[in-house]
Amino acid sequence: MLWITWRQHRTALIGMLAVTVGVSALLLWMWQGVAELNAACSALDCWTGVAGAMGDRLTYVYTVLYLGQPVLGGLIAVFWAAPLLAREYEQRTYLLAWSQDVTPMRWLGGKVALLGSAAVVLSAVLAAASWQLVEAMKVSPGGTFGMTDYGALELWPPTQVMYTLFGFALGLAIGMATRRIVLAMGATLVAFAAVRFVIAGTVVHWLAPVRVVGPVSRDLPVPDQAYYGGASYLDSAGQPVRLPTGCYDQPCLSQHGVTSVSAVFQPIERAATFQWLEVITYAVLTVACAAVAWTLVRRATR
Repeated sequence: MLWITWRQHRTALIGMLAVTVGVSALLLWMWQGVAELNAACSALDCWTGVAGAMGDRLTYVYTVLYLGQPVLGGLIAVFWAAPLLAREYEQRTYLLAWSQDVTPMRWLGGKVALLGSAAVVLSAVLAAASWQLVEAMKVSPGGTFGMTDYGALELWPPTQVMYTLFGFALGLAIGMATRRIVLAMGATLVAFAAVRFVIAGTVVHWLAPVRVVGPVSRDLPVPDQAYYGGASYLDSAGQPVRLPTGCYDQPCLSQHGVTSVSAVFQPIERAATFQWLEVITYAVLTVACAAVAWTLVRRATR
């Protein structure tokens, strides 16, 4: 069964391998450049910092770093997983494929074993290359990249592997539910992007933030690498005060009853917790989507 799956999908597998190797090589080339500049700026006075020394290359670094893995996961979800079951029903080839000695469950298991394993390996390779670059940016002299643990939350290798697996399971479930190739691919793309956007944008709010309050005249003790959630002005009763635009000087603040300021943040120590929360969330979603696809196939072949 694995050999048949390889024969049927070898073009897609080789193509995705080429894309992964190309992007990984680019990331490693960027990592080498950052590492060399880190060493140079440690020995010399680089007043612009490593980020400034990179010049125009800096834009490409962030683009490849933050878009490489989501694009890979999206391609696997849309072009591998979504058509896998939808094509069999739309072209009615399942009548032949599942009427032989191979049962539908064994057929699906063979497909998932090869393509799913390939998705994990490819995403892990790309994740390892991107994390090398992230680590070099974190230790850059002067922190000129602004790369913190919270900035790299979505780039943690286990997270990258898990949302690729989630995309694969999501594509299977949607493909089986719609049984139309184009519809399945479009719906998978929209759903995958929506889930990624929602989780990435809300994960740091899943735990209650730390809140500090102090006088307006002093800076609040917010750690440098913490995730800053914003500040608000308070009156004597501790209630937020809405200020007009441009009202930041002491006379104006006093006129509107401002007596203190509060800020909320997530401590740097919680970054690892958020990473694991995100991995667990994607794992649960992956299992749920896989269960839906498996159940739909069983029902359709009874």
